[in-house]
Amino acid sequence: MNRPRRTKMKKPSPPPYSYFNRNLLIQFRRRCGLTQEALAKEINLVRGGYAGYETGAIVPSLHAFRQVSLSLDLNPIELCDLLRLNPLGLDYQTRVRFVRVCKQQGLTPMGALRELIKAFSNYVEKA
Repeated sequence: MNRPRRTKMKKPSPPPYSYFNRNLLIQFRRRCGLTQEALAKEINLVRGGYAGYETGAIVPSLHAFRQVSLSLDLNPIELCDLLRLNPLGLDYQTRVRFVRVCKQQGLTPMGALRELIKAFSNYVEKA
């Protein structure tokens, strides 16, 4: 006699807002001077599709998230903030100050981090 197979219950996915900061997405879009419609057109979506990202009704695919990030010219720190990640363990104000200081020095945050890593490596090797 065959027994019915038991299937494991999948845990429900956490709500998008628990790992995706939609308020920052809105802030970054506005900083670029784009409307939802303009950004949606840039990434080949209809406005309603993109608006779903900002309301939290739709979770962007990895491809869509990449397109949005590139269109908004997000730096690595902003990407981490958007995804509610803090790999450096720095408070939000320090991260904002870092981005501001980089701009004042004519550097991108990625460029500044690259130079810091090179300088630190050279310093340690000479010590």
